[in-house]
Amino acid sequence: VFSGMVSAVSGNTVSVAGGTWIAGQFSQTGSPYFALILSGGQTGRLLLVTENTTTSVTLQIGTTNLTGDAANPAFSVAVGDSFELFPGDTLATLFGDGTANNPVQLQKGALPFTADSVQIFNGVKWVSYFFHSGNNYWTTADATGTNQNTVVLHPDAGLLIGRRGPSTTIAISGRAPTTNLLTRIPGGSTSSVAIRFPTDTTLGALNFSNPGTWVTNDVAFSADRVNIFNGVKFVSYWKTATGSFWKQVGGDDSDQSGVVVPAGSAVLIQ
Repeated sequence: VFSGMVSAVSGNTVSVAGGTWIAGQFSQTGSPYFALILSGGQTGRLLLVTENTTTSVTLQIGTTNLTGDAANPAFSVAVGDSFELFPGDTLATLFGDGTANNPVQLQKGALPFTADSVQIFNGVKWVSYFFHSGNNYWTTADATGTNQNTVVLHPDAGLLIGRRGPSTTIAISGRAPTTNLLTRIPGGSTSSVAIRFPTDTTLGALNFSNPGTWVTNDVAFSADRVNIFNGVKFVSYWKTATGSFWKQVGGDDSDQSGVVVPAGSAVLIQ
């Protein structure tokens, strides 16, 4: 809905010259928008819009400012960098809201164990949602019963789908990326990260350390780890300090850099 240059920037806001937006148009509940940085020090960074004026957007930055910090001064958005705004999805817009124009694409149920689930990682645990066939909306599996249709789905965060119905295919339209894809991974945490490339890649081809630091170690549990779901469970890998190659936790000593990370999949980063 917009592509242009930054005219001013602060810690969590970018402005444009001569903007004609309507205040609040990009921050309506149930209709999320995201900003994608297209050039400069934060190329590829994707951020949720939390509010906007006629000439500026405020973005959800976590603890990493748009203007960088003392440890990474080059990791910053500058005047003249380009960015774009585009609409995102919620549980209801992506998987259906139960109306005739937007039918639910997963199995409904009156109870969580009779329905398909969509699980979103909140930094601590997977939170499970299902479409309640009686209430006709998305809700959490903990039986709180409240309407969760407007839960925002971040394009760079992975989802787990629990399918109880027969095999199916869900087609999701989108665009091939035109820049590097940059996802912030907080230290001392676990993150579910979507691999947003439109083609398969490999463990060795992913770059987990620029900008930032990736902890390597010859002992698996002293290193950062990448967990890839194989359809049954997550298989864990880490990068050695000696030789700088990937090993599987609990596997042999062979180099696992060529392990395929399928297009459209997600990984857990510890």
